[in-house]
This record gives sequence, C-alpha cells and structure tokens, in this order.
Amino acid sequence: MTLREWMAREGLSNQDMGQRLGRAANSVSRWRNGTRLPRPSDLVAIARVTGGEVTANDFFHAPRSGSIQPAQVA
Repeated sequence: MTLREWMAREGLSNQDMGQRLGRAANSVSRWRNGTRLPRPSDLVAIARVTGGEVTANDFFHAPRSGSIQPAQVA
C-alpha cells in the first residue's frame, strides 16, 4: 500500500501525518507525490505509524517480504 493510499483511507492530510511523524507537511507531500524519498529514520516512523501497512518497500515498488517465489529470483 502506498503512503497516499493509506492516508486517503485514514482521511489524513499532509499536516496530520506530519504531526504524527514529527515532520513538516511539505515533507509528507513530497513523499506522497514521489518527488522525494523519506530518510531511513522516517521510513521506520512511517511503518510504525501505519501499523506496518506502509513499508520501505512500498516507496521502492519492491514486493513485500515473503511474496517472492524461488523461481522469480533465479
């Protein structure tokens, strides 16, 4: 799930999410729009705030852990 999707589902604005993360609303906006990537510490905070529904993999369009089959790796 993307940060954008999660925030829409929860009805949160950039400012709301920024307050939960201790970051500025414009930073959250850049992350939502994909113009910037969160710092590693922010990725951890996002995963914590979203209950693990948004992870670092979601920012890099990587599959979630356990979703890769051995044949896909080879």
